[in-house]
Amino acid sequence: MRRVIGLLSKPRQEWTRIKEESLPASRLFFSYALALASIPPVFRFLAGLVYGHYKRPYTGWSWTIAGRELLFSAAVYILSLMIVYLWAWIISIFGTVFSTRCLRSDSLKLAVLSMSPYWLGGVFYFIPEVGWALKILAGSYGFYLLYLGFAVYFFETSRGKLLGYFVVSSLFGLILVAYVEVFLRLLFAFWGVLKIG
Repeated sequence: MRRVIGLLSKPRQEWTRIKEESLPASRLFFSYALALASIPPVFRFLAGLVYGHYKRPYTGWSWTIAGRELLFSAAVYILSLMIVYLWAWIISIFGTVFSTRCLRSDSLKLAVLSMSPYWLGGVFYFIPEVGWALKILAGSYGFYLLYLGFAVYFFETSRGKLLGYFVVSSLFGLILVAYVEVFLRLLFAFWGVLKIG
């Protein structure tokens, strides 16, 4: 909680503190990412439960729909953790392209901590109709966090290269998140059509 509050209230100071402390990236992943990444799928599933989304018209509660949604939530959780690792790898790889030395451990910290607002935005699923949009809006703050992280970790890189590095890394992060959201929804929608048929 201290880390989350620090990133949201005083992000620049928090990034400086993160850089100076000797926190292994693996520990950050297992103690931080595993918990925060569970927020969107858990809240989405619970919101569906509360608002009665797991009912068939005129028949009531459906274990089939609930089970499919639970499986969807589990898939979102697992893929969210996988894309963070993949995104960190991409950030690290592009460091050489922009003449910036980026350690794999640093890139993992950048990826994990920049995803924090997006994961925390999962609580908005409890707001009907617009919850998903509010989640995306909250997640956009992650780009600002990433930029500040780049500025702290790669302060020796020229401003032009740093901006290019940030834009390319952000673009790949956005593509990965969109892939999880869109691909899984299409996959499970198609599965639902097959099950009905």
